[in-house]
Formats: sequence, structure tokens, C-alpha cells
Amino acid sequence: MEGELQLNQRQIIQVLEDILGRPSHWNGEALLENGLFFAGAARYNGSIGVSETVFADFNLRWRTLIHEALHTFSPRYTHMTYRDMIGWEEGVVEQMQRVLRPTVLAALQVAVSEEVVNA
Repeated sequence: MEGELQLNQRQIIQVLEDILGRPSHWNGEALLENGLFFAGAARYNGSIGVSETVFADFNLRWRTLIHEALHTFSPRYTHMTYRDMIGWEEGVVEQMQRVLRPTVLAALQVAVSEEVVNA
């Protein structure tokens, strides 16, 4: 499953780089994590962690991977800066994920229900 995660994340990053016209600072590392408190986490070192449970759910997987990928286009934060602006970062990234999800899924030719695309 970890190979599939790496592939999915790489594909999403490539599509987002084309859409946004700027490079990601993803370091190429995506890991499945057991017991992760959140669905996913973009790390300060550029890696991405995704809950095994979320990744196993085909519909939740895509919104989480897109969300975490979008964090890699944000300015590099320190833990303190992120903590001070958590609502700003998470709110903007989540809204962008919702706006861009249909375009990203179409570019990847990922078939999910209309309900999932528009959720």
C-alpha cells in the first residue's frame, strides 16, 4: 500500500504544480501511519503522513491526499508560526482542496461518485 500512496501523492503533486504554476516543497516521502491523530499530516521537513485507515477508504483517500499536497505549496512554516496561524493555513488549504478536487480527480482519471467529488 505504501507504494500506491507514493504514486498517488506524486501524481497529485504533479497536477497541482501544473495548476498552480509553482513547485511544491514535498520531499518525495509519503508514509502510511497507524494511529495518526489526523487524517493526514504535512511535516515541516516536506514529508507527508497519511492514516492507514483513511488511505484504505477510497473516497477519503483523495480529499486527504489533495489536502496534504496543498500544504506543500504553502510557505515553509516553523512549528510556532504554524501554531499561531493554524486556522488560516488549514482553512485556506481545505477550501482550496474542495475547489480543486474535481479538476485534480479528472486530470488523474480517478472515478469517484459525484457526491464525493462535490462533498
